[in-house]
Amino acid sequence: MFRTSTNPRRNSSFRCFPAVAALFLPLCGCASSRPALPVPERSSPATAHAQPPPPPEVRYGTHLKPEPLSPEQLTELTAIARSQQPEGCDIWFILVRSNYPYKGTLRFRAVVYFTPDETSPRLRRGRFKYVDSEMYKIHRELIRQKLTPGNDGGLPDYVQVSSAAQPFTGDVPLPSRALSPFHPPDNITPGDLIAIIDAARAAHDAVATANELDEPICRIEKSGDDLRVEFGAQDGPLAGGGRFVIVRKAPAGYVADRHLGVWHS
Repeated sequence: MFRTSTNPRRNSSFRCFPAVAALFLPLCGCASSRPALPVPERSSPATAHAQPPPPPEVRYGTHLKPEPLSPEQLTELTAIARSQQPEGCDIWFILVRSNYPYKGTLRFRAVVYFTPDETSPRLRRGRFKYVDSEMYKIHRELIRQKLTPGNDGGLPDYVQVSSAAQPFTGDVPLPSRALSPFHPPDNITPGDLIAIIDAARAAHDAVATANELDEPICRIEKSGDDLRVEFGAQDGPLAGGGRFVIVRKAPAGYVADRHLGVWHS
């Protein structure tokens, strides 16, 4: 995005044209009675022709049918995200969950995913930031009035689990919808998490319709010995839905029910 000189002999030419001979003296390495003129510094091509980074990938949720971000909104959202961008990371992509009229303008709610901090063949970990344009303005005003601390705290984590058939490579391309990152559950080891997702995906894909095959993992909830793996999306408090699979621990790993349930919010 963003990498034969020869020494002149004394001859009639030099005797007849001393000015021309003087021009050759510096080329021959001879000392000059005049001080050398300073050489102006030149900007490197990368600096002289530096281009701003391209705008990040923007995706939109389906439940609330958000309006497309305007160029001004995208600039605002990108600036907010970069103010808390983890060191060594960049904006991976943006998911806009809603963008609707509010007090004469448009109010957006979006999730900004940063490129992964850690990666292995089956699992990636990174961080994300949730941005509500109206709440952000309120929060900044409270900070200005010293009514709340300026430190927003750490960013939450996400995980991305590869498909069992296609482990991750060294590249970090934009994820397909089916492999979208999600917030990990607590107290589950990486090995167990991979096994749970593999079992759930196999059960889900075996009976899913063509329109459901690209459903991403939305979340995992634990209830006793049952792990409920929900596929689909949650774009708002009452704007979500999809299928779910129950996964249980077994002596040889994890097994999933063959029956898929339906969840709505």
